[in-house]
Amino acid sequence: METITYAPGYERVARYHDFERTPHGVRFHAESDAGTPVEVALDFVLPEVVRLCMSPENLGPARHHLLVREEWEPVPFLLSEAPDRLHLATRFLHLDVARDLWCIHLLDTSGDLVCREASECTPDRVVTDLGFLRDPESGQVTVHETFGLAPDEDLYGLGEQFARVNRVGQRFELWATDAYGISHRATYKNVPFLWSTRGYGLFVYTTSRVTFDLATVSTLAHGFTHEGPELDVFLIYGPEPAAILRRYCDLIGYAPVPPRWSFGLWMSRCGYQNRAEVEQVAEGLRAHD
Repeated sequence: METITYAPGYERVARYHDFERTPHGVRFHAESDAGTPVEVALDFVLPEVVRLCMSPENLGPARHHLLVREEWEPVPFLLSEAPDRLHLATRFLHLDVARDLWCIHLLDTSGDLVCREASECTPDRVVTDLGFLRDPESGQVTVHETFGLAPDEDLYGLGEQFARVNRVGQRFELWATDAYGISHRATYKNVPFLWSTRGYGLFVYTTSRVTFDLATVSTLAHGFTHEGPELDVFLIYGPEPAAILRRYCDLIGYAPVPPRWSFGLWMSRCGYQNRAEVEQVAEGLRAHD
């Protein structure tokens, strides 16, 4: 099984030349392994949450239509530069960005690795898959990102999926489709969010089609392909599962408690032939209440 990272025209982010500090983080001026200019942004929206954006064109204003806030309060962070890397740190989270070859490491405050960018093609090498593929005819851009997978790591989430709860070793195409039964991959309640037993969550901020390959290409990596010109993903540090879910909800909102009647009996069928059938069912429900 292969992803777009195996396509001849796929370009990986190779290195950054310079960067500028912003109120929320850092914006990198980088290039691909083919020399194409690339912009990458790392923004802290919460002390435990960093937003990663990448585009082979200029990054536009941050989108917010699916989030609970239009603007986020600046998060205090420290920035230190070495010849071969850049280090960012909040009081809960550290990021280490290698200059050449490009690679992001997410660390806890003790310096222990939480997650890192990786490659499906060469998971044992320093090269990473963050990059894009441009269709030579239409010009449409598709982006991809890959993270390392530990031998004892489990992955959960992605909404309604008729498959094993532990998502490792499976591929999922997230695109809302009427699901007639549970014997195939078509689902209606897809959620581009997953969390890892290594203590982090990953939320792909999009309404476009996303395909997750979770150790299907390499048992040492998991990644996703997004059908759109810009990568926009939130990395959420827990490390406990409850903390990951809480911070995810801090981004997208909390579900209200449904009304009391919704916890009772639901009477449903594919359709009714006429009014008499509806009234017959209603009378039966009243009679057996």
